[in-house]
Amino acid sequence: MTLLFVSLAINMTRGYLVHYANFMASRVFLSHDIGARNNFQSTLTEAGLKASEAFQRYPLGSFDIQADFNVNKPLENLESSLLAGTTAMFKERMTPFSLVGGTNEATFLSESFLGKEPIRLQCLLSVCAAMGMAGPSECNSVIDVTVFDNGC
Repeated sequence: MTLLFVSLAINMTRGYLVHYANFMASRVFLSHDIGARNNFQSTLTEAGLKASEAFQRYPLGSFDIQADFNVNKPLENLESSLLAGTTAMFKERMTPFSLVGGTNEATFLSESFLGKEPIRLQCLLSVCAAMGMAGPSECNSVIDVTVFDNGC
């Protein structure tokens, strides 16, 4: 019975490790931005790469955890993307004992949908639109800074 509880505790600890690595990668994805002069997709691609690098920094393989990491990128309109963030899925045997829990594996999913901060390009375009400028070309030639108000 003691070995069963120790085995379950180790499984829970491994799950918390994956949750932590996933959350930290999601924070990187939330805040990473490469500047106002780049387009939306290149910013999201770069943020996804940085999030993957952050997830890989944690030595999950040392604990025999093979997690599949995925970045859920928002759509073009950030306000409509509630499920932007990261997920990590991994499989574990419930117990090492075949009599208790069998030999079946359980699939665990760690989700961290923190969202994505508006990128500077979006802020720049929304400020230019509020100032009555026609489009990105007129806006880029006149303004060198982005005015931030409540996230933008």
